[in-house]
Amino acid sequence: MYMNKKLKTRPFLKRIKKQHVTKDILRDALHQCNTDCPFSTFPYFTHHMTSKQALEQFSSGNCVALTLFIKQLLKKKHGLKSHIIPATIPNIVRGQRPYLDICHVALAVPKNRQTIYILDPAFYMLEPMRIDTNNDEPETGQMKNIFTNTIDSIIYTRNRLKKKERLNKYQTIARNTHKADCYYEHNPDERWTYYLTEVLNPDHAISKHFLSIRKHPWITINDANYKTTHFIKILPNKAIKIESNGDLLYEGPIIDIPPHILNYIKPHIIKYLGETAHSFHIPEDFFFFESPLKTRRRPRRRPRRRARPHSQHHSRRRRRTRRPRRRASRKKYLPLPTPK
Repeated sequence: MYMNKKLKTRPFLKRIKKQHVTKDILRDALHQCNTDCPFSTFPYFTHHMTSKQALEQFSSGNCVALTLFIKQLLKKKHGLKSHIIPATIPNIVRGQRPYLDICHVALAVPKNRQTIYILDPAFYMLEPMRIDTNNDEPETGQMKNIFTNTIDSIIYTRNRLKKKERLNKYQTIARNTHKADCYYEHNPDERWTYYLTEVLNPDHAISKHFLSIRKHPWITINDANYKTTHFIKILPNKAIKIESNGDLLYEGPIIDIPPHILNYIKPHIIKYLGETAHSFHIPEDFFFFESPLKTRRRPRRRPRRRARPHSQHHSRRRRRTRRPRRRASRKKYLPLPTPK
């Protein structure tokens, strides 16, 4: 049985160095993530991978992998430093699923100590959110709704926690943490929050909990206009659902997938699914999430051993005593006898 892990965070605002960040750079990063790294939970089940491994080998993954994609892209292409931050989700996304309060992550890209940008690729954000730590005025942003193929306007406001916020026994946010409270403009009741603090164990504290509830994987592939071109989801009782450009191609048992549909869908998904795309014949343990998802820990620094104090006799510095120079002995000669 899966056991929840405590969320580990650390502040990063005081360690920020000034960076050259523009909205165009961040907007291009969001667009590239949408086209090159689709949302998928297949690698976690079929190959028991971490988010980093799923990104490296299958160019896909959950919200952690998508955030990591942009983080690596900004670092490699522009030398920008960023931080993975925790977030909640609106009720329309949560549904009746027993998620913890924080079950999502996004990326914070600081420009300086006052201006921080937030990018959420898993929510298909079209432009970054700009957070000013000295400004409490509401701002507007845009997200793409891939289900209705429409653009949703969001309103977000910067706030600061006056005291420690204990969401549950596994998740606590420290006092004085800045946050961005968001809601949809057309539906103010649907709210979620981004916390400006860095997550140290996103796979352990978020991915494992999320995947232990969503035990049937799916993948969503979009085009450059954020329109879903292919959608595949495993259903209960070893069934599968396959859609292409909004049209249902097949829904039924995996073993009964028509060969022509399999041949049609395979070139579009083999990059992201690997050998799973050949037949979708999945072993029995596929439906039970048992992945360790170990996160890389920083090696602990061993404290330096202090030199043992020597004994009092050895600890004292020996003084060099100058020996008196030996003077050459002067020979005493007897006086010569005087001649008579």
